[in-house]
Amino acid sequence: MNELFSGIGCQRRGFENSGLFDIEVVNTSDINKESVLSYAAVHCGMTNEMVLDYTGYPPREEMAQYLTDINIGYDPDKKKGFDWFKLAKRKNKDLEKYWLACKLSDNLGDISRVAELPYADFWTCSFPCTDISVAGKMAGLDPDSQSRSSLLWENIRLLKKAKDNNTLPKYIMVENVKNLISKRFIKHFKGLLDIFDNLGFNPYWSVINGKNCGVPQNRERVFIIAVRKDIDTGNYTFPKPFDTGIRLEDVLEEDVDEKYYIPDDKVKKFLGGLKEGHPGLCNGQEPDIIKTVKLNTSQDGVVVSTDSIAPTHTAGHGNTPKIIESADNSNFSIRIRKLTPRECWKLMGLTFEDCDKAFSIGVANTHLYKQAGNGIITDCCELLAEHLYKAQYDGTYTCTDEKIQNFTRPQVE
Repeated sequence: MNELFSGIGCQRRGFENSGLFDIEVVNTSDINKESVLSYAAVHCGMTNEMVLDYTGYPPREEMAQYLTDINIGYDPDKKKGFDWFKLAKRKNKDLEKYWLACKLSDNLGDISRVAELPYADFWTCSFPCTDISVAGKMAGLDPDSQSRSSLLWENIRLLKKAKDNNTLPKYIMVENVKNLISKRFIKHFKGLLDIFDNLGFNPYWSVINGKNCGVPQNRERVFIIAVRKDIDTGNYTFPKPFDTGIRLEDVLEEDVDEKYYIPDDKVKKFLGGLKEGHPGLCNGQEPDIIKTVKLNTSQDGVVVSTDSIAPTHTAGHGNTPKIIESADNSNFSIRIRKLTPRECWKLMGLTFEDCDKAFSIGVANTHLYKQAGNGIITDCCELLAEHLYKAQYDGTYTCTDEKIQNFTRPQVE
């Protein structure tokens, strides 16, 4: 597998969880230095002890040059690279930690600086959604726009190079926000499908919602599965929606630090802002979902009840999903808190332990939230892996969505 725009490795994890493919990641590609740390901690076993005990480090200047050359830590908003040579002058082991993370994860860094990729059966491409998401900058993805989303075309460049080298992968998975098929961007999307066709692939696509894959998060994403024409059986289908009945209450931590709770005075102000007669407050019932403008200067978003599903978790500051819960130790009958980083990772199909590994290596909560918001629900990838296996290798295989005949609860809108 060549895992492009690898992030924290949700693509890899989803296919691994299927248990149907022998996954070996040949290369990853990402420039976000904190995501590279999380990836190495979660998937490559990197720990602080390993950073201290490793004996194969090159000279510090050489490590700084390497990280600079592959553009790790580049800030797209400021259009500025990270000063690794400044970090090299410090006595701590941070420089070694980032270098080792890249080494362990075979990270090529900036995709625009990669000349070609080695052969791998499967490529994943989850290019930045920043400039096509309704929550983003909407700068578009024209090849000459220099937007972050236009990095998609670097992936196409590498595919064209692979075709010239006779090293095209068997399969490609592309993922991005639903807005990619909106009226504004549908021309680009159709053009992308045509490019896959011209490169020798049959592209199949669908919009998949995480809530229809057993995860309590309303997260719609466009997925493309492209199969090389010379091996395509023509049998690929996408998963059918199902509901296992799992809700937010099933993925929450038992003990949550007080720092995640909204102060009571803010909750009182929030409740006072609800219109009289709000159905969620009738007869003492808590609201299922309440859209709020602001809870305080840094927290906004949507508040939901714990027996519901979460709204889409984004990478934006302060947009962490909020839950409303009963609390006997408060001046009010209800309390509101934001989800913890561990809970947000769980909403992406990862585990508490995965998040703990990233935190232990030094990734701050702010970045853990962003990494979850930028990730892919692993359960969606797992289902796509099942359907790919069934279409290409074993037509008698029964996929998870095909096994579930009786929904335990009606779908949540």
